[in-house]
Amino acid sequence: MGGFFISLKTYFRKKALLKYFFSLLLLAVGVSSTAQTPRLMLPLGHTDELSDAIFTTDGKRVITTSLDGMAKVWNAEGRLLLNLKGGHETGPIATVACSLDGSVIATETTEDFTNERVVKVWDGLTGRQLGYYRAGSVRVSPDGRKVVLSGGKGTRVIDARSGSLLQHLPGTRGFQSFIDIDSMGENLLLAEDLRGGSRVHSIDTIWLWSLRTGELLRRFTIEKESVTALRFSSDGQQVLCGSESNILRVWDVARGNLLTQIATTDAPDFVGGDGHMVVAAPLEHTGQLRCWTVADGRIVYSLPLSKPAWVVRMDASGKYIALATADSLKAYLTATGNSIFAVDGTASALAWNKGSLLLADSIVYDVTAGRRVASLRGGSLHPLRFGYLGNGDNLLLGQGKDNILWRIGNGVQLTGVAPGEKLLGSSPSFFTTLSTAGSINTWDLRSGTRLHSIPVGKSSVLAGVDAKRLVLGDSAALQLTDLSGNTLHRIKVQGKVLLKAANKDFTRLLVFTTNNHIALINLVTGIRLLDLNLDQSATRILLSNDGNFFVACLEDKTARLYQADGKIIGTYAAQQTIAYGYEFEDKGSFSSIAFSPDSKKLLTVTRNGVFVELRECTTGKELRTLPIDKGFGFSSIILFARFSPDGKTILVTFRDYKALLLDADDGHILGELVGHQAEIIGADFSSDSKRLLTISADNTARVWSAMDGKNIFHCFATDTVNFFVQRADGYYWSSKTASRGLHYVTSNLDVVSFEQLDLRYNRPDKVLELFASTSKEVVESYRKAYEKRIRKLGIDTLLFADSRSVPLAAVVNRMEIPYVANSSSLPMHLVAKDSIHALQRVQIWLNGSPQLGPTGIKLRGTRSFDSTFLLTLTDGNNVLEASVTNSNGVESYRSPIEVMYMPPQPSVSRLYFVGIGIDSFAQSEHNLGYSVKDVRDLAAAFREKYGSAMQVDTLFNERVTPGNVLALKEKLRAASVNDRVIVAYSGHGLLSRAHDYYLSAHGTRFEQPENGSIPYEHLESLMEGISPVKKLLLIDACHSGEVDKEEAQKLHQATGALSAVGTRVAGAKGIAPGRTTSA
Repeated sequence: MGGFFISLKTYFRKKALLKYFFSLLLLAVGVSSTAQTPRLMLPLGHTDELSDAIFTTDGKRVITTSLDGMAKVWNAEGRLLLNLKGGHETGPIATVACSLDGSVIATETTEDFTNERVVKVWDGLTGRQLGYYRAGSVRVSPDGRKVVLSGGKGTRVIDARSGSLLQHLPGTRGFQSFIDIDSMGENLLLAEDLRGGSRVHSIDTIWLWSLRTGELLRRFTIEKESVTALRFSSDGQQVLCGSESNILRVWDVARGNLLTQIATTDAPDFVGGDGHMVVAAPLEHTGQLRCWTVADGRIVYSLPLSKPAWVVRMDASGKYIALATADSLKAYLTATGNSIFAVDGTASALAWNKGSLLLADSIVYDVTAGRRVASLRGGSLHPLRFGYLGNGDNLLLGQGKDNILWRIGNGVQLTGVAPGEKLLGSSPSFFTTLSTAGSINTWDLRSGTRLHSIPVGKSSVLAGVDAKRLVLGDSAALQLTDLSGNTLHRIKVQGKVLLKAANKDFTRLLVFTTNNHIALINLVTGIRLLDLNLDQSATRILLSNDGNFFVACLEDKTARLYQADGKIIGTYAAQQTIAYGYEFEDKGSFSSIAFSPDSKKLLTVTRNGVFVELRECTTGKELRTLPIDKGFGFSSIILFARFSPDGKTILVTFRDYKALLLDADDGHILGELVGHQAEIIGADFSSDSKRLLTISADNTARVWSAMDGKNIFHCFATDTVNFFVQRADGYYWSSKTASRGLHYVTSNLDVVSFEQLDLRYNRPDKVLELFASTSKEVVESYRKAYEKRIRKLGIDTLLFADSRSVPLAAVVNRMEIPYVANSSSLPMHLVAKDSIHALQRVQIWLNGSPQLGPTGIKLRGTRSFDSTFLLTLTDGNNVLEASVTNSNGVESYRSPIEVMYMPPQPSVSRLYFVGIGIDSFAQSEHNLGYSVKDVRDLAAAFREKYGSAMQVDTLFNERVTPGNVLALKEKLRAASVNDRVIVAYSGHGLLSRAHDYYLSAHGTRFEQPENGSIPYEHLESLMEGISPVKKLLLIDACHSGEVDKEEAQKLHQATGALSAVGTRVAGAKGIAPGRTTSA
């Protein structure tokens, strides 16, 4: 065992007493708050360069903004905590401001639709949008109660939570250029462009207001110079101002007098100071970083900038200053200008944390230690392009260059189909693609097999494919062919086809050509039914399912509804869009238009609008207009709307990443779809209208009930093999690769690692229950595997209450553990408490290896824990983690501690290799041919690398017995903490009828694997209670995952059919449960 109990009195009697009681106080007030269900966080980073970053004062969180239009909140360890609803989805976010604790966050950008500068205010814990305002600059008071906005309507102080106007500062108008709040939240500093405009011109007054009372304290005049930088000193006692006339001024806040005026060689774009010194530097052009004393204006140092500084930041104390150029990142002591840190590379955003920690884009450095200490752990997924929902159990998702077919039923299986091919169309049973080689391929939506392939050469595909036909075309004629490539009809058209639309049963085709000509074609006979010349170009056309009506959206932003004979039923102008007083330039056009499945109704949605209109097709009469008002600002704008296949439901999606299901008859809300973290870019109903698929720019797909909008599950894929599927109630099924990096976040923004809830929520059986095609036998198989796991850990599942309260564990002597240790023995004082549930077990990990046995030390129903453990460090880097688990199966957050141990004399590391191979059995009909050879070859390969530093123990054939395997443990006990252990087994893998896993021994009774075989737990036990941290178990046998998805699928699909015809199940080294034949 790598750790053991020692007396608390032995260590830290007096030295750690204060820290000890502080830890107890922390646990007493902060433990186990039962809050909302933790959110699963998909750790996706920014997709473009950062534009700004800021740490909360306590250093626990950092907010970043980016040119990708996203704002994200991270913890100090670099784990993603919150996406601020994509921030400003229509433009890059320029700046961010927040309260000291990060509870209120404000972001600023320029909106694409209005070209106006706008600010959004957010709740920093929930991500809920609190306000939306036209403003040019923003600051948040340190206590988070007030937000100061400048621009648009002058300077306003508003209540951060309610948005109510607290004060309109007189004497200001137009767009604000500079704004700052001192560190105490007492005073507000601002400078205004009196002539307006988007850039500073003739600023001649700097205003100093009391933020607490709203009183004007001071006016500082600068004789109509243009300000380039303005801020308070770090102590809040001075106003620092740079101007385009190369003058740097410092005023005293209390008295208002000018303390110093300094002529500079450059117009300062950055100013900063600590009350004694002032620093200035230009941005985006060469110059100098200079420092002067405030008292007499004496220059302290001048550092040439050979390349322009992109961003400069001073820490809150004024002790450090950092700057990034095109090829380097540097940090200096503000007082002396001495360089203390430099790395190659650049950064577009810098932010100082407590002490000497500096965030440069995604990396956190300790500038005094000169090392990297953390990074923002944001990965990426290939973007989703489309999504189709088959029979409810099959999904077809376009992701990156892949078309991924999901088959969920007796398992989860992903198949990459037609990589790089363009999707042409889909139905409940098949889909079609166009290859780069110029072939039309038709695929079965259930199996992923290719049904047909038709070479089309340079012909363009004009319409989707039905079960039998497709339409090809060029500028002269259309060609209707069957799926064998035979031409059925050739139809001449006027000009090149630009737009096309077919009805549902593919009997009629509508085309629009370069001559502003519309043709309606009967695809059964090949006859043109209508030729119609329009007076202007069309941007979109649509044909009703029965082929009797069509719509043309025109350049003048109107839509015309026609009968099939060309008669105009009506012309409709899009609703003029007004959203909170802003009139968009695009006052018309339609973002969505659709016929109802029965061809009786026409649905239209104004682009950027807030109305869904329904009209009667035969008369064009408006049936109803459904105004949608879901909140403030752009969040109410509709993206698209569509009917369900049965015509009873209308889906409406919004730019706030939500959607509504409306009753198509009376418009009442059936349900609200909430869950996506970015814009919904596609949706598809199942053929029976019972389920709905949505795909989002957050790169996840969600399936909902189309009856009430309740989420059923969501999923994503990292490639064409690895998947993650999670039910709405938290149960999930995932491949190991796909779940890597996932974590949960509580309502308090505490991180709960993915593994911590694995014991309760890793439930393939629960996921498969959602799908009608799953057999009861497969669900039961996975359920029994889960129950076996729970029994093995000794957990009572009745204790799994609905709440997911998280216990807290604290390492009392954490601050006393050195980064570089001079001894291999290290004490860890751990205290823990849970105010709701009893603590069940405690565990400590060293480099991922459990030190208190495989399942930790079991606790006896206590709600608090206090003990000290003595750990033995390995040579080199050590990552220490400790946690407790409560009776609800929830583990406390593991906060890693890194310790480097370099012994005076490097330790000699040995490899202990245990090899078990078996070809020969008492029941000889199960003999194998290569297992012994495989183990010997593996041992030889390791021997070649480790030579005399390797100890080998092997068991072959008749010597492979349960007792001999267990006896190997004594030899492994001699291994030290720096040694390595590898246990390798090759032979049969067997599942009993109770789904227990066994490995074959010489005397195995194959019809009853539990007799004479080696329980898997025996091999696992060889790794328990030994000193080495680096341990590897290799099993070359079937069913080595106990019950994995491939085996469950094979079992279900093959067993019944093969048994019926008396066929033996054939495979490599495995026995299916309940069978007596060798596989």
